[in-house]
Amino acid sequence: MQSILKNRAYLGEARSGSFVKIGAHEPLIDRETWEAAQRVKGVRSPRSANPALLSGLVRCAACRYRMKSQWQPGRGDKPPLRTYRCGRHTSGGKCPSPGTISCHVLDAHVESAFFEAVGDLQAVPHVASVEVGALTDALRDAEREFNAFRDDQELTGLLGREGFLDGLRARGARVDTARQALGEATEQVAVGELPDRAALEETWPTLKVEDKHRLLALVLDVVMVRSGRGVPVHERAAILLAGEAPDDLPRRGVRAEPLRPFVWPVNRPDEARVALAQ
Repeated sequence: MQSILKNRAYLGEARSGSFVKIGAHEPLIDRETWEAAQRVKGVRSPRSANPALLSGLVRCAACRYRMKSQWQPGRGDKPPLRTYRCGRHTSGGKCPSPGTISCHVLDAHVESAFFEAVGDLQAVPHVASVEVGALTDALRDAEREFNAFRDDQELTGLLGREGFLDGLRARGARVDTARQALGEATEQVAVGELPDRAALEETWPTLKVEDKHRLLALVLDVVMVRSGRGVPVHERAAILLAGEAPDDLPRRGVRAEPLRPFVWPVNRPDEARVALAQ
């Protein structure tokens, strides 16, 4: 799914190895839609009759694979308990330290962090869609300049090989800068779709789990959970906001690689929101 979303043929580009031709055919979608799709992290909305709030968003810190919600039977007079649990056995190998955590404990913790994040986001002026359009044009111009420079066969003779490569790198850097600016602006426009914190807290209890999940996924990338029975939830859960999750998290349909743990920050282990992910 991710490889399909990243296919630049939707923008009208044709590629063969390192060669790229912009405008090779009519674009299938506009650039704004394509850029928005790049933020998709593979999180699926819950589909079961009784879905868990954080389904698809919670991962085990020891193996970085998704944790699934399971019901544990009650003992004695205790009711059944729903948990997020690492499956232990993954396509990349056996998890060395599978985590398990109560759903209602983690859900409450993440909801609290979510409302705080929404308040911070709403305090930032949102980028207008007209600015996104201008940044889209800027990216298109930068890409056009890069390709024109690269495909001009006479420039190598005029500038020399090193001069040509320096010019190509400079234009490539401008493309990267323009693409990053567009991505950040598009993300802020998406954040603008959220209601303010007061309105969200008032309506939250009335929302369906699916709707809550959709709103959470706009703000959160992933919640990493490490093992530790009896350890407070704020020391076990690392909440990564949109854009903070590593790009190489294990995904369905992608060739499995050897397990690697999430690198837990050692400087601020007691904060809900963690900005460090490697």
